[in-house]
Amino acid sequence: ELEQASTPEAMVQANRRFPELISAMIRAGVKPDHVTGLIASASDLLLRRCLAFAVARLGPAPARFAFLLMGSQGRGEQALKTDQDNALLFEDVPAERAEAVRQYFLETGQLVCGWLEQAGQATCPGKFMASNPDWCLSRSGWQRRFASWVGNLEAADLLHSKVFFDFRLGSGDEGLVRELRGMLYAALKENPRFFFLLARNVLRYEPPLGLAGRFTLVD
Repeated sequence: ELEQASTPEAMVQANRRFPELISAMIRAGVKPDHVTGLIASASDLLLRRCLAFAVARLGPAPARFAFLLMGSQGRGEQALKTDQDNALLFEDVPAERAEAVRQYFLETGQLVCGWLEQAGQATCPGKFMASNPDWCLSRSGWQRRFASWVGNLEAADLLHSKVFFDFRLGSGDEGLVRELRGMLYAALKENPRFFFLLARNVLRYEPPLGLAGRFTLVD
């Protein structure tokens, strides 16, 4: 139904019924990793359809781009209640075209994130989405952003890294994603202290264990 939807409205309605399928799978005893895998696959398809409708409305993309998925979506661990964590990466263009290209992709992000919300994917409370101008950047813009986070190592930088560094391609140009990952690896190699501070930050969060060392669960 998602593949065959001819309008954004039909696509939204089709995806709204998806929780019923997941509920039936859980009741049937399907393994959790299979359930999350299906959720991730359907979410990827939904994103691709949203992008197709956005391009149909705005016209062909003026430059190569990649729509990035991050956080739990980037790890393929998405649940039904997972909110959106995404961003847009586009290639560097001559200065005289830069603003028009950025505006195109910002409008693309706003359309896509809006449709995703209507289809059941909540917006990110922290606004870590492609509809936010802070996360709709050129290749060099992302390079500077990543280098700043890895080099400055402030509390906010660690927070951003735990969301944005788990990124993968949702749709678009795989080559741009490989380039961005290579730039991230280079920045991390020059700043090994980042790993120490990140590990220390993660260890601040203790698992909810009971007296017998078992996880404390909530009904």
